[in-house]
Amino acid sequence: MVVNTFSFTNSYSRVNRTFMLYGNAVPESSIILVSEDDHDELYFDIERIKSESAKYFSVNLKGYVISSKLYITMFVSEDDKTTCQNSCKGVALRLVAELPLLFTFDKQMEYVIKRNG
Repeated sequence: MVVNTFSFTNSYSRVNRTFMLYGNAVPESSIILVSEDDHDELYFDIERIKSESAKYFSVNLKGYVISSKLYITMFVSEDDKTTCQNSCKGVALRLVAELPLLFTFDKQMEYVIKRNG
């Protein structure tokens, strides 16, 4: 039982740390600048965020989870959670992973592009 508990603790810590550090790795590198009507706007590159997120979790969770599923939803803005397919300023990421001892890790985070000033 001690070995199983260690395996679970090690897996949970790795998955949680990977999930928490995701924001430093993928969303910021997936922002693009688009010029519209004489002003510049920042948006998430939807294809890039989807492919880089899948790669990030695949690499970092390998050997620590039994299975995992990544859900990515793009939305218009912080004030408008309507899903969108282009010019999105928000992304919601949900990770569901099966860990040893039949524990399910299930967390979600949102990332929003905001204009300063």
